[in-house]
Amino acid sequence: MALPTRVCAQIGGRPPHSQTPTPLSDRPRCSGRESKFLAVTITDKSLQTTKKARRKADASKPLEIGAPIPGMVTNLDHGTGARVAKGDKILTMEAMKMQTTIYAPCDGAIDELLVATGDAVDAGDLLVKMRE
Repeated sequence: MALPTRVCAQIGGRPPHSQTPTPLSDRPRCSGRESKFLAVTITDKSLQTTKKARRKADASKPLEIGAPIPGMVTNLDHGTGARVAKGDKILTMEAMKMQTTIYAPCDGAIDELLVATGDAVDAGDLLVKMRE
């Protein structure tokens, strides 16, 4: 049995996707007869990621506050322009039911909030930019 040169599949009423198949020689035989199996990968290009890419905080800039862990922002305690003292609570994050509080590293004002309540962030993502 010769392998086809192209395989065309239509799934869920979407336009057909065409791909060159690859043989799978390590698959089990059917009913004692030699069978040919094909591996076909179908990519659904209609799927889109909902997570937006975020800039990473620069560790050399103490006025850029990054996420210490991956998680979700659950509470913002101050808005843009608010004056904060060193140690004031700025926001709260949650990961696996554990809460992490982010505190102001120095006296200053919140120049820019780059997250909102409910946002998912990765470790190191820039959350807040401050100014003195």
